[in-house]
Amino acid sequence: MKIHPRHFHLVFSLIISVLVASIVTFVLTAINRGFTEFFPNWLHNFIIVWVVAFPTVFVVAPHVHRLVKWLTDENPAP
Repeated sequence: MKIHPRHFHLVFSLIISVLVASIVTFVLTAINRGFTEFFPNWLHNFIIVWVVAFPTVFVVAPHVHRLVKWLTDENPAP
């Protein structure tokens, strides 16, 4: 099943926010709490972080994309 291209930004934001939130909360939970009852602590932290990460990525990603395009464009517009 393919997803329609018009949903690219939504799907991108969902995937990148899940990946980043998972990695960051994994590392910080391991550092701060250790591995005792790791999964419940990690899941709690992940949910909190992802609720912030997803809308942030959704709103900020297009602006970052334009900035990077502008910074790397060989023929910038006048």
